[in-house]
Amino acid sequence: MTVAAARDVLVSFGGPVLIVLGVAVLIQLTRLMTNVNRMLADLDRELIPTLVKLQETLDEVGGELDRIKNVVETVEDVGDKVAKTARLAQEVISSPLIKAAGLGAGARRVYDTLRGRESVDEEE
Repeated sequence: MTVAAARDVLVSFGGPVLIVLGVAVLIQLTRLMTNVNRMLADLDRELIPTLVKLQETLDEVGGELDRIKNVVETVEDVGDKVAKTARLAQEVISSPLIKAAGLGAGARRVYDTLRGRESVDEEE
């Protein structure tokens, strides 16, 4: 068999074999694309409601954060008012108490002094 005859035989049998293999590959690619399309359709069908729920949840979280912010601001205001009231009460109460304590101490000295004199007068 000559080289030309071998080539002709190879081309006559190889061509159809390549065509059959190409058709088989195309069939597999078609099946693959069909499966990919189904998966994308399922994903699309499930993804949109999930994204809608996610957006609703984020909106609710934003509302709750606003409420928490208001509560924190209110607590801060109450804390400031309590601190101011405590300072005012300390100023109002401590000053007279200090004066009363000083007056009591002075009265005690006077009493002790007078008592001391009475003791001295009695001894004489």
